[in-house]
Amino acid sequence: MRDAKGKRNMMPDSTKQGWFSTCGRMLVCTLVIVACVGFIPAEARAVDSPDRPRRILIIPSYNFDYKGIQWFMQGAMEEFNEHKTFRVTLSIENLQLATHPSDRKYMDTMAASLKIKYSIEKPDLIIVQYKQALQFMERYGKEIFGDVPVVFAGLNAEGYIPDRMPRHYTGIIATFSATKNIELILKNHPGVRKIYVVGGASQVEQNLVNEAIREGAPYRGKVEFIALTNMTFPALLASLEKMQNNSVVMYQALQLDAAGKVLVPARAAIEIARAARVPVYGMLDTYMGSGITGGFLIHHEGLGRRAAVIAIQWLQTGLAPDARVKSEPIGSYRFDGRQLKRWGIREDSLPAESRIEFKSFSVWDSYKKEIVGGACLILLQAALIIGLLRSRHERIKTTNILKETERIKSELLEKMNEAQRIVMIGNWEWDLLTNRVWWSDETYQIFGVSPQDFVPRVEANGKFIHPDDFAGYSRALDHSFQTGDVLDVDFRVVDGKGQLKYCHTRGKLVHNDSGKPIQLIGTIMDITDRKLKEQELLEKEVQYRNLANAGLALIWT
Repeated sequence: MRDAKGKRNMMPDSTKQGWFSTCGRMLVCTLVIVACVGFIPAEARAVDSPDRPRRILIIPSYNFDYKGIQWFMQGAMEEFNEHKTFRVTLSIENLQLATHPSDRKYMDTMAASLKIKYSIEKPDLIIVQYKQALQFMERYGKEIFGDVPVVFAGLNAEGYIPDRMPRHYTGIIATFSATKNIELILKNHPGVRKIYVVGGASQVEQNLVNEAIREGAPYRGKVEFIALTNMTFPALLASLEKMQNNSVVMYQALQLDAAGKVLVPARAAIEIARAARVPVYGMLDTYMGSGITGGFLIHHEGLGRRAAVIAIQWLQTGLAPDARVKSEPIGSYRFDGRQLKRWGIREDSLPAESRIEFKSFSVWDSYKKEIVGGACLILLQAALIIGLLRSRHERIKTTNILKETERIKSELLEKMNEAQRIVMIGNWEWDLLTNRVWWSDETYQIFGVSPQDFVPRVEANGKFIHPDDFAGYSRALDHSFQTGDVLDVDFRVVDGKGQLKYCHTRGKLVHNDSGKPIQLIGTIMDITDRKLKEQELLEKEVQYRNLANAGLALIWT
C-alpha cells in the first residue's frame, strides 16, 4: 500500500489501529499497577523477599557521643543480631535535635536535606529515640518518608499523647517511678530530713520534678521535699554547695536551664555530684560514673532491645502491633561502689537484684592470702625465736644472754625483711623533729636502690614519684597533716633502675603528750601486678564492646 505522497506504507491501516490499541491497553494497565502499588500501605510493602536486607533508620534526639544513644543502639543491634529471620542494615541520622529545641530554621534545613537524601530509596522502618526526634517526625516525617512505619522509644515523663500520632506510628515508653528511689533514700540514710529534687527549666523537666514530689506525698511526715528547678545552672550549683548534712539530692534531668542554656543531662550530673556535699540519686543509667550514688535507673540498652522487638514484629507481619503504645518499667537498681563506701552504705542493705559498679578493692581485698600468709610466717618465726630465747636463758650467763639477744634480734629483723619481700610490703618512718627518714630493706627494693648507695631524705625521696602523680601525692600528704587522717594514696614511681611501678602507701601521725606530731610512720606496697591486671581486664572489656558493635554496619552521616 502507498500513502498520499506515493510512498510505500508497510503497515495496513487496520493493523496500525490494532497495534495502537494494544499499546494503549498496556500503558493503561501499567499505570493502574503503578497506582495500586502506590496505594499499598508501607507496612504491607515491607513484607517482600526474605533475602533482601531490611533498611532500619535510627533518628536519636541527642548527639551520638551521648552514652544513652550508644547503649540504645547496642541493645537494638544485639536484638537484631539474635533474630535470624531476615538481615538488617542499620543507619543513623545524627541530627542533634536536642541542641536546637526551638530553632525552626534549623529543623526546616534538616528536613529539606533528608527529603533530598531519601527521595529515591526510603528505609523500611524508622526508630526514633526521645521526644525531640518524635516531634521532628510528626512535623516532617510524612513529607520526607511518606507512610514508612515508625517505632519510637521514650520516657513517660516526656508527656507523649498516643491518640494524636499517625496510624503508622507505634512505640515503647519506659515508665519511671520516683517512689523506688525515695524508699531507697529513707532506708540508706535514716537521718535524712530534706530531699532536694533537681530538674531543668523546660516543661517536661519541671513535670519530672513535680511528679517526684507528688509521689513523695505519703512520706512527708518523715521528710520534706524541696524543688530545685527553673534555675540558672550556676545558681543551682551554688544552692547545692550550701546543703546541710541531713539532706539528699534526687536528680531527675537537666537539659535546659532558666537562662536558656542547653546542657547534656549526663554531663550536668558530674557538676551536680561535685557541688553537692551530700548523696545524689539519679533517674537514668547514663548518670553512672558521674559521682551519683545510684538508684533505680532507666536502662537504655533494655529500651533499645524493646524497640527492636516491636520493629521485628512489624517487619515480619507487615502489620502494626495491636497496641499502639506500650508502657513498661524498663530499669534496674545500679550503684557506684565508690559512693557506697563514701556514704557508709552496706551492700547487703541494697535490693537483692542490685548491680554494683566501679567497685574499689582495698589492699586487704586484693592481697588477703599473701598478707595472712606473711603474718602467719612472721608469728611462727617470732614464736620460735621466743622459745629459743627462753631455753637459752637458763643456760647462759647474763653477759652471754645480752650478746645472744642482739644476734637473735638481728636474725629476727632479717627474717622479717624476708617476709616483707615475700608480700612486697616495706615500712618507713619519718622523724619530724630531726627530719630523718628510715626505710626497711623491702622499701629500698621497691625504690630500686640499696642502703649502701642511697640515704633516704625528705627532699630526695620525691624524685622517685612520677611527675604526673606528684601533685596528688602532695595533696594527700598535706591533707593528712592538716586533718590528722590516715595517709592513704596510690601513685607511680620510677625507681632507681628506671622501672615504672605502681605503689600504695599508708601512714599515720604519732603525737607526743601535748598533741604535737613528732613522727609519721607507715607502709608501702608494690601493687604493679594488680594494676596491670586491672588494665588488662579493662582492655578486654573494650575489645568485647568493639566486637559486639562490629556485628552490623553503621552508616554515619
